[in-house]
Formats: sequence, C-alpha cells, structure tokens
Amino acid sequence: MTKIGDGPGADEFLHKILMKKTSRVKSLRFGRSAAGEKARLGFCLVIISLVWCVIIGRLWNIQVVSGKTYAQIAAKQATDKIPLPAERGVIYDRTGKEVAVNVVRHSLWVYPQSDEEKAGAGIYLDKLLGYRPGMSIAKHKIQTKRFRWIKRGVSDKLARRVAADTVPGVFIRQERGREYPYGLIGKQILGFTDSDNKGISGLEARYNEVLSGRDGVADIRRDGFRNAYQVIERPLSRPRPGGSLILTIDWMFQEIVEEELMRAVEDYNALSGDAVFVDCATGELLAVAHYNPQDNHRQRPTKLPPVTDSFEPGSIYKVITAAALLDKNIADPSRVIDCEGGAWQVGRRTLHDDKEHGEMTFHNIMAFSSNIGIAKLAIELGGENLVSVSRRFGIGQKTRVDFPGEQRGKIRTDVRWSDYNVSALSIGHSVAVTPLQMALAIAAIANGGSLYRPRFARGIVGADGLGSELREPEKVAQALSARSARQLRRMLRSVVDTGTAQLARSTAIGLAGKTGTAEIPREDGKGYYKNRFNASFIGYFPADSPLIAGIVVLKRPEPVHYGGHTSAPAFRKMAERYALANPGRFSSLHKNLDINAEDRSAFSEAPRLIGLTAWAARQSSTRKGFTLKGMIDDGDVIWQYPSAGEPIQAGASIVALTNSMIKRGRASSGMSGMSDCVAPDLLGVTTRQASLLLAQLHIPFDLDGSGRIIRQRPEAGSIMQRGEVAYLSCESPEAVH
Repeated sequence: MTKIGDGPGADEFLHKILMKKTSRVKSLRFGRSAAGEKARLGFCLVIISLVWCVIIGRLWNIQVVSGKTYAQIAAKQATDKIPLPAERGVIYDRTGKEVAVNVVRHSLWVYPQSDEEKAGAGIYLDKLLGYRPGMSIAKHKIQTKRFRWIKRGVSDKLARRVAADTVPGVFIRQERGREYPYGLIGKQILGFTDSDNKGISGLEARYNEVLSGRDGVADIRRDGFRNAYQVIERPLSRPRPGGSLILTIDWMFQEIVEEELMRAVEDYNALSGDAVFVDCATGELLAVAHYNPQDNHRQRPTKLPPVTDSFEPGSIYKVITAAALLDKNIADPSRVIDCEGGAWQVGRRTLHDDKEHGEMTFHNIMAFSSNIGIAKLAIELGGENLVSVSRRFGIGQKTRVDFPGEQRGKIRTDVRWSDYNVSALSIGHSVAVTPLQMALAIAAIANGGSLYRPRFARGIVGADGLGSELREPEKVAQALSARSARQLRRMLRSVVDTGTAQLARSTAIGLAGKTGTAEIPREDGKGYYKNRFNASFIGYFPADSPLIAGIVVLKRPEPVHYGGHTSAPAFRKMAERYALANPGRFSSLHKNLDINAEDRSAFSEAPRLIGLTAWAARQSSTRKGFTLKGMIDDGDVIWQYPSAGEPIQAGASIVALTNSMIKRGRASSGMSGMSDCVAPDLLGVTTRQASLLLAQLHIPFDLDGSGRIIRQRPEAGSIMQRGEVAYLSCESPEAVH
C-alpha cells in the first residue's frame, strides 16, 4: 500500500490539491470584494445625485421661483439711488422783476480710496480751510471709501483753487443754489432755502411743492460692505423743473416802503416798525415790511410780523366803530355830541380826550379823534353789534393769506357789555389785530365796503412757460354798505386835511386816513404802561379815487409818540414816492409836483394872499390870471389853497377864507353863539379844494363823482343851518369841456 507523500509522484499530487484549494479561496474572496465595491459605488452615486438635486432645486428656487425677490435684495445691497435735484422755479414780482433766481454754486466733498488718500485729503483741507492740523478729518468724520460733504456753496475763487491743485480724494461738484437779486428787500416775504434748495420759511416754504418740481433719480454702486465704489451719478429718471411764482408785490413799492419805514424807526427812535399796503380793488398785497434795528437774523428770517404778530390798535380802530355806527343808523356825520370838555365818567372809570373838546359833530369827532364822542355813540350801538360788524371786517379771524404762521388776533365776546367795556372796544382797547387785518379793513372802506382775501401769489407759471393757475380776487364779506363807506371816507379826508393827521397832507397826492396812539398793555394783563405807546396811521390814496390802502405802525417811538406826528408822515412819504414814480397809474395826481419840462410854461406860482384884505386878494388873483373862490366877501384872508409859491396851472382857481367868514363857519358846529353859515362858492374848484375848504368851516358834505364841482346845494351865499350837509356834484375836467 502506497502512502501519500511517499514515492516520486507524491509531491506533485500534493501541489495540485493545494493549488485547487488556494484558487477556491481566492475566488471566494474576490467575489465578496467586487460586490462590496459595487454597493459602495452605488451609494456614492445616490448621494451625489441627491446633492445635485438639492443644488439644482435650490438654484431653481433662487433663480426662478424667488428670482425677483433675490434680485431686489442684491440690487439693494449693491446699488443705491440718490436724488438729482430739479431746477427750482423763479419768483417774479407783479411787474416781472426776478426776485428769487437760481445760480450755479460749487460744493466741496471727499471720497478717499485709501488711508494714504485720507491722510493727504486731511492735510490739504486743513490748509485750504485754515484749520489746525488734523481738524478736517475729525470735524467732517472723513473715512476711507466714505462719501462726505465738506462745504456746500463755496466761493468761485475757492472752487477754482481746488480745481487747479486738488489732491486725490478731494472733489468739487456743481449744484443749483438760490439767490435774491435785491438783497434784503422783501427777504421776509420770500424767506430762504436750505443747502438742498428746499424752502424753509416765507413764500419759499409756503410754495415749496410748486417751486421745487420733481427730482430725478441717479444710481450709485456699492460693494458688499456698503462702501460706494462708483460715485458717478447715472440718471435713471430726469428731474422736472419747478413752476415759477408771480407775486402781487410791487418790488419798487416794497423798496420804497422798507426805506421809509427804516428811516421812520430811526428818526423817531422806535423799537420797530411795520407797514402793509394792499390794492383796494382786489386785496392783493403790494408791499409788506417789518424793520427792527436789533434783528440779527435778517438774512434768514423766520416770520413776517405784520402777518404773524398782533397789537392793540387804539384809535385807528375807530374807523370800524364809525362804520358800525353809520351802517346801523346810530349816527350821521352831522349829529352833535357833547364831548364833556375832555373828561367823562364811565361807571367807576374816567375816559379822557387828548384835548378839551366841547360839542362836536360826528364828522369832527372822527377828524379830531375824540374818545368820549365815539364812546358815547358806541354805547348806543351796543357791544354785540360792534363785535358783529368787527367780525365782518375780519377782526379776530385769520384772513387766510397764503403765508405761514398767520395770527388771527383777538376780540372778546365773553364779557358782560358794560358801558365801559363797550367804550374800551370802540377806541381800540381789549382787542388785538394784525397790521394786515387793519390794512384790509381800511381798504374795504376805501373801495365801497368789500372785504377781500389777501394774497401774495398772483399766479403760477408752469415749467413749460404757460400759466397753470391765475387767481381771481376773492371777496369774503360786505363789511359795510357803499353809502356808509362814502360817508366815512369824507370823515377820513378831514382827518388829514384839518384833524389829527395834518402832517400827512400832501401836495403830490390826496390822502385820507386815521391816526392812532395806543398805550401798550402790560404783559401780565394788569392795565397799561403809561409811558409806552404804539403809534399808527391807516389810510388810502388817492383820496378821491382810492387805489391803494395801507397801515404804518411804529412801536414805542420816543419822545414824540403820537401817530399823527410819526406814522402819518411816514405813510405820506411812502405814498408820495410811489405815486410820483407811477404818474401813469395815478392820473388824478395833483399836477403841481409832476410837471414835464415842456409843460412848465402852463404853470406859475400861486400868489400870497394870506394877510391881504378880501378886495386886495381879488385884485392880486385877477392880475395874475387866477379865479378866486371860497368865502372872501370881507375881512382879511387867513387861509388859501394852493399855498403861496406852489406851482398852479394858469387860469386855475384858488380857494380862500377870510377871518370874518371862518368865524361864521365855526359857529355852525357849536363853537360860538352863532347858528348859521354862508355857503361858500365852490363851482369850478377841484374836489380836493372843496373838501379842504369845507373842512376848515366844519361843514359836512356829500360828494358825487370826481373832478371839478359843477353843481352845489345850497347855492353860494345861501344861509346854512347848523349841521346842514352841503351836496356837491362833480365831473372830470374832460367832461366839463
């Protein structure tokens, strides 16, 4: 028996068996390894596929589903929109003068790209602006890759210097700015704009939306850290220019009023002054001024005191009381009132007049501003009626003028109307008004009773040059009847001709109005300062055919504090200068101050008649080619108009009075024992001459028309009873001829 491992073939046999076993083991191992690899590869493929699905899904969501949202977020982070300012509209006065215009100005800014540029910019700006070293960077918070304004509106000289020698990171930019060609004239009306050309005060603020137009939009690029890296403005929408404003203000008149108001404040040592002038027929504001020598902010005014501040008016308020008395038929101009010799007990208080007046007609009560006379009549009227008429004149209410910050004033309605309370209101106490309100009140009297809403803006012109809004006058109330207004105008003419405002008499143009001298109330409401006054004058011109009405108020003039001696002359100067500068508008001007060189041959000087006997005065006038009118039957001449030496047209009339006749005239007003008066000869004389003469005689009159007197009643030489009214009919010189 053969054993394995023995013999020659045993090794070979054993080798085969081992090889077979080894190959089987290897095949088993290899099979297992391949299956695992396939599994792993499959798993990786699934994972990778899922990742790509998630990525693709996310990208789909970002790009498609939420694409717009993420685009907006990206744009917001990477870009920014800044406004491109629109060109601001121009402001014109009523005659077309440009009073607020746009100019190109330069502004200084920095945008350093590196720390080196930042340091260089700081050194440059310190030297340019005169700062101490390092101050520019600290003051303006200059940072790398940050936009910073350094100075807006630099001078042209500085801009040229920067353009010539600037360093990296420092730039000059052109911008639109506001300029006022007339300087401080009307600045309180116009107001001002800020560095971004936005209206801050005055009409610039009130009409900012109209003037500013619509800004455009520019694009600026930023990086992920919100740093601007592209500061070149790319317009996305172009700006639309603003509309232009046409004012009611006449800038020539505004300049006259401001100059004369300043002179009056300085001449009469007043704390401040206000003035307002309006067009009688429309309520349009022609000039509004305030002057305070202590005002340190005239370049940047924040309010307009004639509109925004109120005061206690005093005797100028008597025009409203008189209007109420006439309209309610409490009194007519010829009614006589006992003025008690200047002192009258009202309840527990005493009312005083400035002078010791006795019996006076209502006409003369207004002319000489008797507190007692007007108070007695007002008590008959009653407090409620007086308040009612006052409200028709707009007292205690806003006028709704197109200007920011208007004050309404104040009139008391919650009081028990004792005789003293009515008296106080009738003479302008316990009531607060703005100068604007009183200017509109006197304008209503001048135009026949219509109260208009005031306005600064006459119209708006669009950027295309076409009028987009032209405003018509807006009547807000019938303050008094035309008949009452006519009667009151005659009284107010006498205030200037013979009463408390004789310093307002002018040979250039006829004026009418009312003076006021009001004690200033104490701040605590307990009475009045006895040595502090507001002086005022309200009036209109020309007196015969009113075109312009206004008011002048001086606060605390010293030592002379009467309105007739301070505000009235200031008003006259304003009216004269404007009238003489506009002869075409004031065709009814007295020609003796407006004579062209070629017309001088038709004029000569009025002779001196005062001091002559009636006979000598007639002879002198006839010899020089003039007609003598008036009351000159006997006695000596004591008054004449025109005055000696004034230019007068050849062949014109001179009116005069003798001492014997003026005594008779005064008798008719209760000033002496006589009770009759001889009617003067007024045919052919002007309405101004007639009104002056009748005022001297204290004769109330009713005037129909304008020009020269063609009919009178009673006839010349007739006996007139005490208080009898003279009726005069007029025609213009052209109609007569």
